[in-house]
Amino acid sequence: MESSSLSEFNFGIDKNICKEHRYRYLYADIPERIDTVAANQYIFQTFNFKGHGDVVSTIHDLLKYDKALYNGTLLPESSLRLAYQPVVPGTPNSSGYGLGWSIPHDSANGKIVFHHGGGLGIEAMLVRNISKHQTVILFDNMKNPAFYVAMNALKILNGEKIPKPKKSVAKTYGRVLMKEGVADAVNLLKQLKKDTLNYSQSEYEMNLLSYQLMGSGKDDLAYEVFKTDIALFPESWNVYDSYGEILLKLGRKDEAIKMYQKSMELNPENENGKKVIERINTNK
Repeated sequence: MESSSLSEFNFGIDKNICKEHRYRYLYADIPERIDTVAANQYIFQTFNFKGHGDVVSTIHDLLKYDKALYNGTLLPESSLRLAYQPVVPGTPNSSGYGLGWSIPHDSANGKIVFHHGGGLGIEAMLVRNISKHQTVILFDNMKNPAFYVAMNALKILNGEKIPKPKKSVAKTYGRVLMKEGVADAVNLLKQLKKDTLNYSQSEYEMNLLSYQLMGSGKDDLAYEVFKTDIALFPESWNVYDSYGEILLKLGRKDEAIKMYQKSMELNPENENGKKVIERINTNK
């Protein structure tokens, strides 16, 4: 593995190392170098990482590592069998964990083990179907969902059909909201909602978009997104709770109370809503 090393501390700066990037906000359309974002500076000042745990490698070197595991160069078969046995049992919804390897519960396509790692702006997957000698190695310097992409690639290798990836309604809507304004964003959203073949709606992403706008001081736009979120997901207690938060920040206390009350109707266990209403009434 001639292109792999343990960090700049021991091996100097490698000019071939890719630079980590990430979209700071859902509504951003230009990726930023992670080490140029002020909010991340404390990490780069205290932890000199270029890979999770300071490991620097390439997909070709990891393939060599994969082959060395198969041919017994690194460890005997008896040790590998122990490593591939889950010490922490898996469930249908979560993988078990062996000695350094995650092990999915479903073995219909063979014995699968994998290791996943990531940091700010980086993500990597090494997936191995040891029953069929299939390997998927995926690196990403944009912090995209490498885990799901790699696992889907393995499914394709085994003849499974994977749904076509869809674009994010929240991202597309958010970018137009920032550039063109509320009216254009509303009109676009109407179109995107109908195009279910190519676009997917996510309550989580819409809520995240709202909070990112609010955290950036764009309260008026955040208000529009929170309000839109309720129209998209009217049965979600969480969106009413979030909408109440922006209303409260805008000084609209009576409206905020109604939203928190609606949230608690849908979810009587919403302790946050109870506490916020008590605090509003105490400070009136």
